[in-house]
Amino acid sequence: MSAVPDHPMVFTLNDQLVKVAGPVLDLWTEHRQSRSSDKEQFGVVIGTEEKTDCVYLIEEITLPCQSDSATRFSFSMVDPEHQVVVDRLFVQSGNRLGYLGTWHTHPESDPTPSAIDLKDWKLCMQRNPDRALFFFIVGTRSIAAFLGSDGCIEKMTVKSFENE
Repeated sequence: MSAVPDHPMVFTLNDQLVKVAGPVLDLWTEHRQSRSSDKEQFGVVIGTEEKTDCVYLIEEITLPCQSDSATRFSFSMVDPEHQVVVDRLFVQSGNRLGYLGTWHTHPESDPTPSAIDLKDWKLCMQRNPDRALFFFIVGTRSIAAFLGSDGCIEKMTVKSFENE
């Protein structure tokens, strides 16, 4: 299945099809750690599952908030505003949109998860055993996507930024 203009990033793993909305991809492109002074960027991933088609739509993300902190190689997402945004979008969408995972940046071309990333993702999966979760790492040249399900984390894809 090919990408459509409103969801330009599309990838699969097993029978899961994931489509990322254009504005989300634009934000990830904008928030890459391209300069040596850039701190990690991060947030939650918000979307929906079309259960009849095994399709996940990534529609929104949050960005770092006031109480969050970050350095070049680490971040702490503690601001309750992330959950406020998830809750607001859930209600506004008629209970369609919800939490689907997290995203963050790495100052490397083709990002790979650190031991800290893997530990955090497993905690996210333990807190949300009722759903598959998606974890994205935005590098300077590509985006790595991972699926967390049934206690396992599998790499789904690496998407290169176009025209770079």
